[in-house]
Amino acid sequence: MYASAALPDLVDACASSQGKTRMSLVSIAMYVTSEPLADATAELWSFLRHYLANASLKGLPEKLDRTVPYDEAWLRPDLLLSQACGYPFARSLRGRVRLVATPIYDHPGCDGPLMRSFIVVRKDSPLCSLADLRGTTAAINSPDSNSGSNFFRAAVAPLADSGRFFGRIIETGSHRGSIGAVAEGRADSAAIAPLRSRPSPSGPHHRRNAQRPRSALHHLRRCIGRESPSAAKCA
Repeated sequence: MYASAALPDLVDACASSQGKTRMSLVSIAMYVTSEPLADATAELWSFLRHYLANASLKGLPEKLDRTVPYDEAWLRPDLLLSQACGYPFARSLRGRVRLVATPIYDHPGCDGPLMRSFIVVRKDSPLCSLADLRGTTAAINSPDSNSGSNFFRAAVAPLADSGRFFGRIIETGSHRGSIGAVAEGRADSAAIAPLRSRPSPSGPHHRRNAQRPRSALHHLRRCIGRESPSAAKCA
């Protein structure tokens, strides 16, 4: 969830945007990869919509948009609110959107707005350390993801030989896809972000956990590393 101190900034940003043109697109879809996460994100928007409506903002959509790809929504002229990983925000969105909030995480290894990702292998894998991953197949969700790619690369960089470490890298499109790739044996390891948030005093008062595919749960119970922290952004 988002710290309550960010809510006045959110009201100000939304009011400024609506004053220029009609902006009705709300897409918080970057991390929505399972039904529990989708439900929790919808509940988050319900809370934010109520808060914004009480601040006299009009024309707010009742539901989140799930038709526009999250990365296409970021720079749409009708965008009111969206969410981005810290890396694409720093690389291509800074100065083009307004940052209004950062999530607060309560997963072990995370620190306030800074989240970590966990390097996982199959439960029955002989791989026990980062060095063991040399020459193996790694799954990443996307090259522009901090949690699923960039910090994974940074973690193994000191072990690389002439800039090479993994034997092969496959791109899966999502953390859920990377989990599936490891569970099914198409990849030996992946970096997975914890997607659990701490409710703020003003927000919904319970947590939702990311639901991984049931077939993968039995196989992915071993973590061999934790990557450096990063932050997601709401803009």
